Amino acid sequence: MDSFQSQSFELKKNPNYWQPDKQKIAGIKMLAMSGNDAANLASVNGDVDWSTQFIPNIEKTFISKDKDHRHFWFPPTGAMINWQLNTSKAPFNDATVRKALSMAVDRDQVTKIGMSGYATPADCTGLSGNYASWKNADVANNCTWTKLNVDEANKMLDGAGYPKGADGKRTLKDGKPFEFKISVGASSSDWLSVANVISQNLQAIGVTAKVDSPDWASVVSGYEQGTFDTGIVWSANDPSPFKYFSSTMGTSTVKPVGAKATENYHRFGDPKADDLLQQFASAGDEAAQKQIANQLQAEYNAVARRFRCSPAPNGRLHGRSLHGMAHSGQPLRNAL
Repeated sequence: MDSFQSQSFELKKNPNYWQPDKQKIAGIKMLAMSGNDAANLASVNGDVDWSTQFIPNIEKTFISKDKDHRHFWFPPTGAMINWQLNTSKAPFNDATVRKALSMAVDRDQVTKIGMSGYATPADCTGLSGNYASWKNADVANNCTWTKLNVDEANKMLDGAGYPKGADGKRTLKDGKPFEFKISVGASSSDWLSVANVISQNLQAIGVTAKVDSPDWASVVSGYEQGTFDTGIVWSANDPSPFKYFSSTMGTSTVKPVGAKATENYHRFGDPKADDLLQQFASAGDEAAQKQIANQLQAEYNAVARRFRCSPAPNGRLHGRSLHGMAHSGQPLRNAL
């Protein structure tokens, strides 16, 4: 460690390393940017060599500046981007409401506008491309509540007791307006676009969703304490989907409102999922785990506890000074 500051740290090569001929670079300087816009400007200007942030229209804004040396790779293996609903609050504790809201969201629009087309819409298994071999094909191929269906969403809300008034706006069962906030950090331009698309989509079913975009520290505090309404959030992306399902449906991860949660911000627990998670943890091989994961996906589909928008594009972009890095034309290569 050569230096460490609040917005950067610098690592220099070890002068005592036993194979000095293998040390090909002098060091690494890691920078923390204020948000996507600042990081993108640094990348476009060639001020950084390698970065991982979202950059819109990358072919035009980044690649076109130096097509011979600039490359990118956005494999569909990133953690799922979620629109989470705080199930400690009504009406989000109602699975019918959750599914209806989800069916009002145009995920094609979310991925095209919010993610610049780098990602594909999510299905109701909840799993990203990182878990392609784990996916339950029956669940994935028979999704309903992750497909856009405004007419059905309206019928479901009507039947569940959330009527539209003469102005076309819905009310809750206590007569108050059916409205809430979508929280997202202001610095995440891509996720902010996702939230705005969702907000606009929900107008078609008479629901008002206002995008609330303070700094991420404020947003995460609301998630941790359980005071938020809904919000855009990340998810676990471990080697197996166990952590993903335990952190989204396991009762052991549910914290009461006011107690700090580090996962399961939406505060949903499912005893049936608990049983399956225990079986998964005790399974002796991956084949057995996959059978249990199929059941977890079916349960996830049944309860619709958190909405998947799309897998995050697990973006990597680099410029002239790095050679042999993975990119879209050659995804696996030896660095340097």
